[in-house]
Amino acid sequence: MSDSVRARAGRIRAKTVERETKPSAAAPDPSIRHRVEPDAMSRERTASPRTPAAAVMHKARRVLGRGRAKVIFSGCQGGGGLCATGPVSVRVRGRAALGMRITFLGGMVPSEISVDKGARLSIGDETIFNYGVSIAARSAVTIGRRCMFGSFVRLSDESIGQLAPVILGDDVWIAHGAIIGPGVTIGDGSVVSAGSVVTTDVPPHSLAIGNPARVMSLGLTVKG
Repeated sequence: MSDSVRARAGRIRAKTVERETKPSAAAPDPSIRHRVEPDAMSRERTASPRTPAAAVMHKARRVLGRGRAKVIFSGCQGGGGLCATGPVSVRVRGRAALGMRITFLGGMVPSEISVDKGARLSIGDETIFNYGVSIAARSAVTIGRRCMFGSFVRLSDESIGQLAPVILGDDVWIAHGAIIGPGVTIGDGSVVSAGSVVTTDVPPHSLAIGNPARVMSLGLTVKG
């Protein structure tokens, strides 16, 4: 074999070894993964709405809301951790008992709470009211724990020629613009859809929809 052929064969072997030992782009160095991931996670946290600055602002609003609530609801009993992030009109001449960590959200229109002389209002723990909610107790209104009220919900135990207690169980959701009339009992875990007018009882874990509201199971099976 000539010297030129031997030299050419040696160059081919060297290139082959180089290709075999060179890291492939499809299989990057595992150590790079550990160097990159913390930075990517930091960017994700920064892009989240709950940045440290947003968390501070949220906490400040809660502190101010609790201070406002102490003044607004000074005539009520209980109410530990009560928070009002916007204006609420409160007129209590009867008895109003509030649970723990109730929240009234601020918005375009203030909420209104009215309790007449001799009447009773009870609101359970961790219930949340959106803005523009109206609650009027002329006899008795009872709201359970962890209920949610959409904006512009109206609840009253009095109507023309009728005065009867209203009772809401735990985990009830009343959607935007719904009206709850006197004498109505809404069972635990039920939902009242937006704009509905409820004049009859709603069993637990049911959906009330329409004007006047029809009652259906949350599985969408009509009850009656």
